Amino acid sequence: MSTVGIPVRLWCLVRGSSSAFKVVIGDGNDIDDLKEAISNKLPNDVKAIQLVLWSVNIDQSQIKATSIDDILNDEDKLEISGLTIGEAFPSIEGNNVRVIVEVPVFAGEL
Repeated sequence: MSTVGIPVRLWCLVRGSSSAFKVVIGDGNDIDDLKEAISNKLPNDVKAIQLVLWSVNIDQSQIKATSIDDILNDEDKLEISGLTIGEAFPSIEGNNVRVIVEVPVFAGEL
């Protein structure tokens, strides 16, 4: 996958984990590209199509104190594959976690 547009850094968190990881992707790339970039960072051969993503904005220092399940809702799901990163995340600043990742149950422990 090539970077389209201006590179941006998105901090991601696997649902149920407390360790964030970053993905660098272009603001012109789309949600499918983001899923592919995230799947390349995950163990157990998780495929991009298996991932469910939510757009959030959580300070990394608050991850352990935040109930992730309480803040996730269908409105924040990143379901439109052709939506660009720039459209989904118009103002990315700092090191806040911006993406929650749900992996399939059969993918094993992360």
